[in-house]
Amino acid sequence: MFGRRAWLFVVLLGGLFYGQVRIGSAQDVSGNNIEARRNRPYTLVSVNGEFAVVSTFGANVARQLGVVRINDGQVTGFARANRPGNAPNERALYSFTITGTITVNEDGTGVVSGTATFPDGSTLEFHLDTLITKAKEVHGVKVATEIADMQREASPVVDGQFIVHTLTRRPD
Repeated sequence: MFGRRAWLFVVLLGGLFYGQVRIGSAQDVSGNNIEARRNRPYTLVSVNGEFAVVSTFGANVARQLGVVRINDGQVTGFARANRPGNAPNERALYSFTITGTITVNEDGTGVVSGTATFPDGSTLEFHLDTLITKAKEVHGVKVATEIADMQREASPVVDGQFIVHTLTRRPD
């Protein structure tokens, strides 16, 4: 029915087809599809945890350090800032607590809407545009290890300065 050449042709053609399928869907050693893993979306679970916050006002006019905890979209924390004082060589320290919510889009972008509460009871509303800049995979879930953000509103605390924050995941 089939001659030797026909069988050889079928075997070669089958091998080429199999090679194309394997190359077209890159797989890791365990046989998982790498592309499918890479394209998993970010979710609120990606940002659950405790983060150290380092903030810069303008061109290093002021610095802020703090800790925030994120749990299922709820944000709580505290911070302390060091800003210029009233006299030329003076610095002023102030502390505040943070409460708010966070949203996370599939691409790792999001928004924090929050309130800073100062010791005298005064409050300040703020909004941060966020981006997950570093992540790792844990049990099939993308977990943010670093988040960068920028505050939409100019700082009322440090003469209208632009504020950026970097959040780094702390160990659980």
